[in-house]
Amino acid sequence: MQKQGLAIPPELRKLKLDFLSELDDVEKHIALKQNLTGNIERIFSVKTQRVEKKKSAPVKKPKSKKANPFPPDGTSCRFVYKGQTYRAQIQNNQMAVDNYGVFSSFSAASVKISQTSRNGWKDWELWNPESKRWIVADIWRKMNK
Repeated sequence: MQKQGLAIPPELRKLKLDFLSELDDVEKHIALKQNLTGNIERIFSVKTQRVEKKKSAPVKKPKSKKANPFPPDGTSCRFVYKGQTYRAQIQNNQMAVDNYGVFSSFSAASVKISQTSRNGWKDWELWNPESKRWIVADIWRKMNK
């Protein structure tokens, strides 16, 4: 790796390799998100088509208690903001963010970390042990309505 007779210092070579590795990880993460989003959209599309076929009688949802806004206790969560990854776990229907405290919503945790107004459902990802992938909390919420 020389250019015009000058050797590239090993430190710069290592930085370049580290950067390319991280860039590759980001590109893989983006591709996985797009793939997952496409799969979910296809699932919702199939469900919508089935519902449209059954339009003979209106379906009323039974009145029930307010659904739990959080995933099950023990669910691992992460939020990547400005290149830093923040981790949390769901405990007792709350979100315990490492080094930040306990929050009653995803948005409250995002606001505390970023110091800006944010939609935490779109910021946070949840670990799905079945698929061994991260899923955006907002997509999880829509799938579990």
